[in-house]
Amino acid sequence: KHSGDSKIATLIKCADMLERAQFQEFWNEAKNESVTSVLSGIKNFEESVRGFVLNVVSKTFKNIDKATLCANLGLAGNNADALLKASDLVVASSVGSNMIEFVQAATSEVKGIKKDNEIVSKIGELSKVMASS
Repeated sequence: KHSGDSKIATLIKCADMLERAQFQEFWNEAKNESVTSVLSGIKNFEESVRGFVLNVVSKTFKNIDKATLCANLGLAGNNADALLKASDLVVASSVGSNMIEFVQAATSEVKGIKKDNEIVSKIGELSKVMASS
């Protein structure tokens, strides 16, 4: 039971960080071995979190320093380029520069974002349900 309690606490802590947009803190926490063991069992977790982070940041900023964005995504600059180039949220020509520009979408839902947000939301809901039982 104790290991289950610590896994629930880990999920709650991670969900809380993501809900509060503490993305850099989340990735630092995710490097912790005990956290990695819990999160590694969730299919496509890192990709989903990165999609969620990119969505939140793109709605918050028109553009952002690449180093700051990479830290929020938990990626080094070169590793982030492929993700940024593949994203419908990022102006492709800005990927090679130090300032990343976001596409200013009106009301259209960008593919994949809804799914990423649902995964992060479900993790938060699951951790709260498990904690209350």
